[in-house]
Amino acid sequence: MEFIMDANTYIDAHRRSYPFDLFPGYWERIVLYSKKGSIKLNTHVYNEIAQEDKEPLKDDLQLWLENEFEGENLKVSQDVVDTWIRIINYVGESDLYNQKALDAWADGSVADPWIIATAKVHDLTVVTMETKHGNLSSGSPTKAVKVPDVCEAFDVRCLTLPEMLRQLQFEL
Repeated sequence: MEFIMDANTYIDAHRRSYPFDLFPGYWERIVLYSKKGSIKLNTHVYNEIAQEDKEPLKDDLQLWLENEFEGENLKVSQDVVDTWIRIINYVGESDLYNQKALDAWADGSVADPWIIATAKVHDLTVVTMETKHGNLSSGSPTKAVKVPDVCEAFDVRCLTLPEMLRQLQFEL
C-alpha cells in the first residue's frame, strides 16, 4: 500500500507527537519509507509546509522536507486536475456543505482537495489527522469540509497517522 500524507500529519508530528529533537528515529523512518516509495508527497502539501523563502525563517520541518525527504513529489497531471474539479463540483453541489465550505476548498492553493485527487488518480491511501464530520446533514450544511468525508465519497482509502504506521509495521 502506498500513502500520501496530508500536511497536518507532518505538522502535527513535528509540533506535538514526534519533535525532531526527541524522536529523530521517527523522521529517519519516514525518509526510509519515502525512499522505498511507500510514502509520497504532492506539490500542494510541499507548498503548504515550505512557505518561507529566506533561510533564517524556515522551521525544522521545512528544512527537513527540503533536505531530507527523498520520496516522490507527484506533480499535478491533467487527470489530477480533472479529479480536483470533480471534487470541487461535489462540494459545491452537495447539500451537505455551504458556500463557505466551497469557497475554502475551491481556492486552488488549498492542499486537501489536491491530496484526494492525487490519491484517486494514483491509487494512494490518504493519511490525515482529520476525523469525519460526525453530523453531516442536508438540513444543516457545514462550512467545514473534512478530508475523510470526501475520501469516502470518492472511494479513496483514508487512514489516520497511527493507522498508517501500523500498516507499515513502523517501530521506533
